[in-house]
Amino acid sequence: MRRIGLAVGSLVRRIFSMVTVGIGLRKVAQTLNAEGLRSPRARAGRHHSWAPSSIRAVLFNRLYKGEVVWGRTKKRDAWGRRKESDRPANEWVVTTVEPLRLVSDELWATAHESLQSRQKAYGFKRGSARPAGAYDSKYLLTGMVECGVCGGTIVQTWNGLKPAYRCWHNHSRGRAVCANAFVVDMHLADETVLRAITRDVLDPEVVGEALELALRELEQPAAGAARVDTLKAELTRLEGELRR
Repeated sequence: MRRIGLAVGSLVRRIFSMVTVGIGLRKVAQTLNAEGLRSPRARAGRHHSWAPSSIRAVLFNRLYKGEVVWGRTKKRDAWGRRKESDRPANEWVVTTVEPLRLVSDELWATAHESLQSRQKAYGFKRGSARPAGAYDSKYLLTGMVECGVCGGTIVQTWNGLKPAYRCWHNHSRGRAVCANAFVVDMHLADETVLRAITRDVLDPEVVGEALELALRELEQPAAGAARVDTLKAELTRLEGELRR
């Protein structure tokens, strides 16, 4: 246990030190992944590797500078009903426990000063609300297509001055996590996908066969009212797609 604790402390201090010299979170994650260093336990369904978000979590974990915080959340509202919510920072109880410290106050402060300078340069503010519509992608394939190598999300990027798509795991976590560094022109990819949908999905013959199958299901005695409503709604949707 002592040896594991020393290894964790060394890794945490290294992350802080890399940030103090201006290395970005993505580059830190890629470096640790390339060296095969153990990452925090991922949530179910997530990839087991370092990500920029996990690097940020380390940098903002006050336990690493020996501070234990109680009272971040409260279990009940003003009426006494069970409803968990965050408490304001001025209501937290913070206690310093030196044996838990992994980084000095100086190293913590320097790393966070470096982070703040990068945030000002790139216009990012930690904790700021997302603008309206930020959860709806304005790109056709982001959130819908996965990397064929690692299963990671495909995201928008830039290939010179042209918008493009690439694997997020390769971009943010490095080749050690996913070797797929392929970047495809966005307009070419969008046009290819839309052409395939028009040819293989919205073709009148294909839609006609689907409708025939639906009608045959409706004729079966076991088809209930709920199933009929579902098929009618699907028919309306398909007709709308054909009109567009």
